[in-house]
Amino acid sequence: MSDPRPTDPRLLVTHEHDGRLCVWRLAAPPGNVIDRALVAALRTALRSTLAAEPHALLLCSSGPHWSYGASIPDHRHEAIGPFLVEFHAFVREFLASSIPTVAALRGRCFGGGLELALLAQRLVAARDVTIGTPEVDLGVFAPVASLLLPARVGQPFADRMLTTGRAVAADESLARGLVDELADDPEAAARDWIAREWLSKSRTALRFAARAARFDLADRVEALLARIERLYRGDLMATADANEGVAAFLAKRPPSWRADGSAAQPDWWQERWAAGRTGWHRERPQPWLVAERERLFAGEAAPRVLVPLCGKSVDLPWLAAEGARVVGIDVAERARIELMQENGLELAARPDATPPFTVHFGDRLEFWCGDLFALDPVRHGQFDAIFDRAALIALPRVRRSDYARTLIRALREGGRLLLVGIEFDGPSELGPPFHVPRKEAAALFRELGEPLLVGDRELVEEAEFWAEKGVRGAREYALFFRRVSVAPVALPPAAAPSA
Repeated sequence: MSDPRPTDPRLLVTHEHDGRLCVWRLAAPPGNVIDRALVAALRTALRSTLAAEPHALLLCSSGPHWSYGASIPDHRHEAIGPFLVEFHAFVREFLASSIPTVAALRGRCFGGGLELALLAQRLVAARDVTIGTPEVDLGVFAPVASLLLPARVGQPFADRMLTTGRAVAADESLARGLVDELADDPEAAARDWIAREWLSKSRTALRFAARAARFDLADRVEALLARIERLYRGDLMATADANEGVAAFLAKRPPSWRADGSAAQPDWWQERWAAGRTGWHRERPQPWLVAERERLFAGEAAPRVLVPLCGKSVDLPWLAAEGARVVGIDVAERARIELMQENGLELAARPDATPPFTVHFGDRLEFWCGDLFALDPVRHGQFDAIFDRAALIALPRVRRSDYARTLIRALREGGRLLLVGIEFDGPSELGPPFHVPRKEAAALFRELGEPLLVGDRELVEEAEFWAEKGVRGAREYALFFRRVSVAPVALPPAAAPSA
């Protein structure tokens, strides 16, 4: 018998054995991914199940897998708070309900899917099951599993699972007590066990026994889950790695952890600004920009010009004075403050700015504070021209393809890009500034067409700086691109060697 109450179609609720057994089936194969909407459906199903007063609950799934885990988009900084609040409320409500539960697992049982399964008193698994908490590979951790796993497998093995992300196969899961039974058909085996062990008993006695057995676990979760949630939302999500892991997964590229490439992370640059370590700043407009002004403007009286990773560059007010409508983007709010102070600029906050950027604007100049990689041409518009003074060379190799894609999407047909780069004879991963050969720069932006070399000089005035780094022959070059076609051309793969 199906439950008449409306619910998410990905969660099917039925009643069997004259209502003594309630069955919840995750029905979004192949991965049965758990998102915020599905969690809300689980909470609704729990209320209706408690009202029906069954002896027991069976958790099962459609398709070859129990669950890949929680939705990765729901792990983004702006979404993770509401998701955790909803999911953790469900966990508390479920443990407080004390409903005797068996979960039938098959295939992958990961992350939030494992956390859901761990709410059951008994786990029956297929022989192909693999169980794990891969959150650490995304730069985060599993909050609920941090509390429930030790109660099932002991602290040492729980520590190993939670900190390595290693998936555990069926035989080891049984040996460790992670599951209670292996079966060719775990759902059938779970039904048999429930019918044999629970359905013949007093429903009242069974419910009180289940409640008493889990007093300690329920109290522990109630006492600590809020603390773990604060650790996750307040401390973890404020770090670069937590956001980088999710962004990398969604972009289908390897993550660039802070320890592996600090310059890839926004907070590294913010720390540099906070400490006043801005040695890249120059007090005069970039010479190649001044020399190539006419080429960049292409006869337009007021072109919209993007300056990515702009810092407090004097190129911004110079371009504005030349008539351009300038947009500078940088992750450091301190850069905007110093730009205003040092150039006597009045920039007012724009309350209607399009997220995720905060915007300050003045006469023909806007400063957008936020992550450049969030730039979206649909939401934020395209540009007539882009000037890259030192952005590409500030990024380790692992981020350059993403950077190129971002700029190409932002440039309208017929738009122009003036890019200033540095190449040198020395350690290629030294930086920032990083060694970016002009051939690499040309390849990254080849969708824009063949570049024109408009500048090439030796950096003699910085010889001492480069010598201290073991670098010889540092040269600055300037490449000019004009977009003549919007036909898509494959860029170098995002999974380039990490810096």
